[in-house]
Amino acid sequence: MRTHIALSVKDLAASVRFYQALLGAPPARVLPGYAQFLLDEPGLNLALSQAGRPAGAGGAARGQHFGVEVEDAAAVRSALERVRAHGLAAQVEEDVLCCHARQDKFWATDPDGHRWEVFAVAERYGSLEEEEEAVRQGRAHPRAPGAECCVRESGCC
Repeated sequence: MRTHIALSVKDLAASVRFYQALLGAPPARVLPGYAQFLLDEPGLNLALSQAGRPAGAGGAARGQHFGVEVEDAAAVRSALERVRAHGLAAQVEEDVLCCHARQDKFWATDPDGHRWEVFAVAERYGSLEEEEEAVRQGRAHPRAPGAECCVRESGCC
């Protein structure tokens, strides 16, 4: 399990340099407008996206959110059952293309409006071509236009 933080940044290259120095590791993936650090110690999935999106509620940049990356789809379902058992609302997404990966997930919003996702990655893509091929083959579903994360036209998380 790893904590997930998605941040919109003004200067992607400068942010990559900063987080590489801070975390002591290079990004696992760098794609146009996107960089991702995947660390086991501490358990962290840090996604940086080039800014340029309008601010949302509370002044946070659209796409900024927090999450927990879990082992597999069964762990997502277990967390979803727990959340629903406590009477919390959740938005479920299955086999969606998000952050250059095919994922199963759900979203829940805390009392202050912070969006959290619990997700499992089924397949990570190292290029935009790999993403497009997964969609063509029906292995992943693009997100709806205007979805918070992650359609290239609206900016990736």
